[in-house]
Amino acid sequence: MADLLVRIGGQTVPLSRCRWVLFDQTGCAYGSLLGGFCLDEQAAHREFTPRQRDRARQTRRGWHVELLTRDQWAARARLCLLGCCTHLVPRPEDRHLLDPDDAVLAAAASRWTIPPAGGEPQ
Repeated sequence: MADLLVRIGGQTVPLSRCRWVLFDQTGCAYGSLLGGFCLDEQAAHREFTPRQRDRARQTRRGWHVELLTRDQWAARARLCLLGCCTHLVPRPEDRHLLDPDDAVLAAAASRWTIPPAGGEPQ
């Protein structure tokens, strides 16, 4: 069976060697799916987020799906998916970007402390 080819960043690669990734508004990856499971970003978004209402809310808030090569995935998504990125606890000035329905981010936000003027975080 022939493999579908895609062009990503000037590079032609088999779709089966790529990954669909769901990113939030801060650039943190929340999900990853093998490229061959979906042919376009809408289908991949349906796999990540089955309910249309939830997909619409994510899109309004800046969430998006991208197709990445393995190298791009390793550079942009791997640490997020392993829970080792810096996106999990956004900067205090990014609080307005939080999805109030996202329990993981809500838990992270509850750990935030605002440093006193000229001081260290409490």
